Amino acid sequence: MKNERRMYAVLTGDIVDSSKLTGVQLEQCLELLRTTAKEIYAIAPNTIAQDIAFFRGDAWQLLLGRPEQSLRAALLLRCALKMAFRLSRYDTRIAIGIGQVEALSKRGITGSRGPAFTLSGAALDQLDEGRMALRVAPECGASSDCLGTCVAPLLDGIVGDWTPTEARAVHGALHGWTQLNIAKAWPGSLRMKPTRQAVQKALERAHWDVVKAVLAWFETTFGAASADRLPGWLPK
Repeated sequence: MKNERRMYAVLTGDIVDSSKLTGVQLEQCLELLRTTAKEIYAIAPNTIAQDIAFFRGDAWQLLLGRPEQSLRAALLLRCALKMAFRLSRYDTRIAIGIGQVEALSKRGITGSRGPAFTLSGAALDQLDEGRMALRVAPECGASSDCLGTCVAPLLDGIVGDWTPTEARAVHGALHGWTQLNIAKAWPGSLRMKPTRQAVQKALERAHWDVVKAVLAWFETTFGAASADRLPGWLPK
């Protein structure tokens, strides 16, 4: 099916050190990504253009119809893995490609094609030491060099140091929850839940103010340029 000329974001990734995981552990990672994709859809139904797909065992791909939400979605996906288990440090590499999509296949994302897919796949192939990459097509009107060499490495360096506790606190903040609501949503019994002050400290250690500022700039920039500005979730 031919697609109108508009911008999309393709997220392509794979599980870090998947060869060291058992079959059960790998399936846990994939299920966490699958659940988070559904979570993104529940928060903003118009964001996901095609459901997450898995291939080659540990690889995955997700298509977003709102490119301004691609960084937030990427962080949510990484948070989902990093906060899951204290003893197992799961993570995923993610390459974001923003550009046009020539065709949306009825068979799902694996049958779709276009520059956004090419940019995302190439960025992942070229990702060496880092775990996050971003490439933007020239017609988007944004500086691909700046986004690829500054924004993505900055966020990646911050995210890479997050502990499970910090990742869970940021997960709630990415939803726009208050610190009190993040504490209330914490898993476990009431006496095991953190205080609001503890959540605040976790967000400070995670450099949430920096992350929030980057997201606000990115979402405003790409949201203003989008021809299909739809209601969604923005930083609070």
